[in-house]
Amino acid sequence: MLAAPAPPTAIFAANDIMAAAVLKVAAARGLAVPAQLSVVGFDGSLLAQMVTPALTSVVRPFGAIAAAATRHLIARIEGGTPPPLFHPELTLAPAESTGPAPR
Repeated sequence: MLAAPAPPTAIFAANDIMAAAVLKVAAARGLAVPAQLSVVGFDGSLLAQMVTPALTSVVRPFGAIAAAATRHLIARIEGGTPPPLFHPELTLAPAESTGPAPR
């Protein structure tokens, strides 16, 4: 995508590892992040804070998701009524990898 004649000005990766790879490719191609390309990950992992520039990421609450899944599984195993579906709250953790669209 970054080699295209009209490359994107922003990439929203499926997870933080893929977003970190985008940062690496952007650096190799001489693209300034976020001046020329904004990058957003998904997970809110520790990796987001360890890369340069720090990665903007959508944070999903792994602990709460695991706890809800565990409650649901235990209810099914015990033959009880499963708890209502869990809808985790996702939050955006802005960092250094995003900025205004280039002009």
